[in-house]
Amino acid sequence: MFFGSYEHNVDIKGRLAVPIKFRNALEAGMFITRSVDKCLALYTDVEFQKLASEYEALPTTDPDARALQRNFFSGASPCEFDKQGRITVPQELRKYAAIEGEDVTVMVIGVNNRIEIWSKERWEHEQEVVEEKGSEMAARMGNLQLV
Repeated sequence: MFFGSYEHNVDIKGRLAVPIKFRNALEAGMFITRSVDKCLALYTDVEFQKLASEYEALPTTDPDARALQRNFFSGASPCEFDKQGRITVPQELRKYAAIEGEDVTVMVIGVNNRIEIWSKERWEHEQEVVEEKGSEMAARMGNLQLV
């Protein structure tokens, strides 16, 4: 399980130091891809394979299913750690998540079965939305008793 938030930098070559707390779970393999929230998602190999099976089960006759499959798989890339515990985020994914440039600050967020990588500005906006509408969101979740 991944949890917590960490501020890190992505250097000009796209290298990101993964928080030490997350590294052990990722040692056996990991994939990075687009998330639907304009951030990136980092999955263990096992979780990525589970999601791949779920995407595979979607009906290819449904245009929304095809679009989501394309978005997920076309951006997916296996990664591995370098000697400093960094991964290289592909340029296409950095552009998608607005984390381009020299020493860009990102937020690395643990979200249960995945890690999300957000531009700091987008993460702060996301947090503002939740703070403003959190009660409404929780009410829509009904009987999940999230709070």
